[in-house]
Amino acid sequence: SSGGNPTDIQSYLQVYIPIVDIFDAGAGTPALGLLTSYEAVIVMNNIPFLDPIALGNVLADYVDAGGGVVTTLAAFATGYDLQGRFITDGYSPFISGPGPLPGTNLGAFDPNHPIMAGITTCYGSILGDPSLGSGVSLIASWDNGYECVATKGSVAAVNIFVADAGF
Repeated sequence: SSGGNPTDIQSYLQVYIPIVDIFDAGAGTPALGLLTSYEAVIVMNNIPFLDPIALGNVLADYVDAGGGVVTTLAAFATGYDLQGRFITDGYSPFISGPGPLPGTNLGAFDPNHPIMAGITTCYGSILGDPSLGSGVSLIASWDNGYECVATKGSVAAVNIFVADAGF
């Protein structure tokens, strides 16, 4: 997390996962050793990362070591985006675009994909307008045509803002 107060999403996730920690990437960059103690990392930000290049590099190293990454808005919004190898080597399903932008409802999606299991409707109040990278599977779109969920290997991108309460 960089900026914001992600304790709401932390509380929701702790129902399913006993340990959900927060690292402030607005104040520093986590070491690979720290990240590898977790099965997955969720990237969320409300302000630019302290070092988006170093963070992108360590996230690429983490994926290479077998970790899973989920990026959320604003990690793929121009000016707030991740950089480094995570972007230049094509790990990210989304290519940065404008944001934050007004919200909308869930549009077309693959109901058989595990990420969408049990989902029938969704509203995102703050979104971005990223484009898809190469070799990406689009799982869901917003009804305004923006990308909603995409995957590439062990990386998922979810175009929704979760770095602060109430969104």
